[in-house]
Amino acid sequence: MRVLMKTTPAGRRRILALTLLAWPLLTLPGCEDHRDEHIPPAGLGSVIIHNHTIEDIRVFINGFEYGKATDDATFYDLKPGVYRFALSEQGGDRSYAADVDVLQGRLTFLDVYMSSTNIYAYDVLMYFD
Repeated sequence: MRVLMKTTPAGRRRILALTLLAWPLLTLPGCEDHRDEHIPPAGLGSVIIHNHTIEDIRVFINGFEYGKATDDATFYDLKPGVYRFALSEQGGDRSYAADVDVLQGRLTFLDVYMSSTNIYAYDVLMYFD
């Protein structure tokens, strides 16, 4: 006999919060996470978008579309500075926008998740290497 558990919205938020809290432990040395193997070209920095959603996300940088972030890591090599990133659900209503610092020789990560509290937004975890 198979028993399926139903979770409440509060339960799903707790699961997401625990996942986000456990994320740094998954990236400790020795874990099999190879996203930081990308090396920015000389004089540039890189933004890496890792899409943890089930859909493709359109990526806009300073108002211009730069393609899609799929379920693989998507790299953008840019000159150092502050850029306005906007993410938009392909064929949907979800979105996210923020200023992102690009540092010379460094990686800036944007980990994108479905928001557990807002059907029109993404939850994005931004951090540097």
